[in-house]
Amino acid sequence: MKKYIILLILLLSASITPIGATQPVRVVIAAPEEMHNYIKEMNILLAQRHPELQLEIWPIRHGSLFSALKANGENIPNIAFLDKQSLPFFAASAIMTDLRPEPFRVLRIRKHMAYHTWDQSELLLNRRRIIGVPLLSGPRCAYWHRESVNSVGIDPTSIRTMDELFVAAGKLTRDTDGDGKVDHWFIGSASEIAWMIIDSSFQKYFDGKGQILVENTLFQEAFHWALRFQQAGYTASTNPGSSQWINTIKNGKVAYSIADDTTGEVLRRSLQKNSTWIVTKCPSRRIDTKPMSAMAHGWWLCIPQKAKHKAAAWTVIKYLATDPQAVMAFSKMTGGIPAYMGVWDDPHFSEAIDIFDGQQARLLWIEISRETPNYRANVFDGIASHIVASELDQVLYQNKPITKALSQAKRRINRDIKKALREKSN
Repeated sequence: MKKYIILLILLLSASITPIGATQPVRVVIAAPEEMHNYIKEMNILLAQRHPELQLEIWPIRHGSLFSALKANGENIPNIAFLDKQSLPFFAASAIMTDLRPEPFRVLRIRKHMAYHTWDQSELLLNRRRIIGVPLLSGPRCAYWHRESVNSVGIDPTSIRTMDELFVAAGKLTRDTDGDGKVDHWFIGSASEIAWMIIDSSFQKYFDGKGQILVENTLFQEAFHWALRFQQAGYTASTNPGSSQWINTIKNGKVAYSIADDTTGEVLRRSLQKNSTWIVTKCPSRRIDTKPMSAMAHGWWLCIPQKAKHKAAAWTVIKYLATDPQAVMAFSKMTGGIPAYMGVWDDPHFSEAIDIFDGQQARLLWIEISRETPNYRANVFDGIASHIVASELDQVLYQNKPITKALSQAKRRINRDIKKALREKSN
């Protein structure tokens, strides 16, 4: 009996937290499934630097994050991953914390980041708010299928303008099996052409005073070129990002794709080693202009307004965004160039990549990142981009005149902004 009493005492004493010891603060991160393994890896690294913190995953499912952050419940994550498409909508709702004032003072780390990655700040009530810290630079680039361009004698590095790109498209759209039907196209979707042009401007949908710009020369030119490629039959008419679009790239059915640096990692992991591509900058709009560049993709770390552990969340964000080991881990997982410039001289970025036939593509992506113009997002960019995409589809697939489409886009944007403002005031 005495033996069992001693055993019981030992078990009870083992379960009691020693005096002075504290439990780690649980920092809950809302993240999509593709980020879960990365967060688990970071949890191990973080324990070495900040043993007082522990990361916990809050899975993001379609629509779940926005609903949870608007609710008044206990289940509010401390940090949220937001991508480039989601950020404007969350900025418009004002449910993320402004990171400019104390205790965050996010501008102190801004000088270490690629400048264009801060473009997704919120313009609200004539006052700048920064709601997220960027993890990736996201440079837009062009991918050329090597076998396709070699078969028609085209050097992708010599294609400098939109006019030259159109000529190349004519040569690369062809019937390869002799049955009289085109089975190899230049590009998957004409909309890729339009967005390459639209996104290259330092201001897109709105000017500094909030005036809508979608009827200007930039949008007219973008719609015109997209329609021209479509009418010439140079596109496979696939939806960008769809499985069909991805398969046409993997199978070499298209010779040209406009994407970002992380697409290179997708290709590297999914293609056979004998399938190679060439990476170049996007062309110039005209002979007298620079190559078009833009931030095509990205991830930001944000702190919800209702988060309980904001100080701990900010410590984690600074670690993930600026610690070289953490930054390189995210870069290697995604295949993307980090927003944090402090690691751009890492030997990893000068390595030759097999599917690019030994090309040092990462160095090119860094060069594009340096050249990408600063673009200050408007809080209503999400509304505008959705409407412009809708009108572009009507031009490409329903024969809607470009002038009419852009005029209606302006009216629709103005209407939806007024609606959003009314809903916010209620």
